[in-house]
Amino acid sequence: MKPANAWAIPLDMEQARQELEAWRSAHRPRCHIPDSLWKKAAELASQHGLYLTSRTLRVDYMRLKKLVQPTGPERKSAELPRFIELMGPTVAGIAECVVELEGAGRRMRIQMKGMGVAELVGLSRMVWSDKS
Repeated sequence: MKPANAWAIPLDMEQARQELEAWRSAHRPRCHIPDSLWKKAAELASQHGLYLTSRTLRVDYMRLKKLVQPTGPERKSAELPRFIELMGPTVAGIAECVVELEGAGRRMRIQMKGMGVAELVGLSRMVWSDKS
């Protein structure tokens, strides 16, 4: 049985559809499709898309999807790194400090423990800006 929109089916997919139809006519219903035909369907799906391939060839979409997209990249132990260097923070934090700011009739005193220099500068700019 040929689909109604056969003109939109690529030639290689049409050939695979005919092979599958010939196989189906020679075997009983619900018989497992051979791996070689599934492999061909997966190759076509990677070229022409899952939906068109599964619909044209009348195969299970989800099984075809699993064949096209393997579960994950397999890494061999030889490919795994043996040493990984972890870089610590480049700016050391200040153990403890007291910062007093005065100006424009305002005064601020901040007592901190374990804060980095960058955080101290950002905090003082945020609190002391004229936007507030």
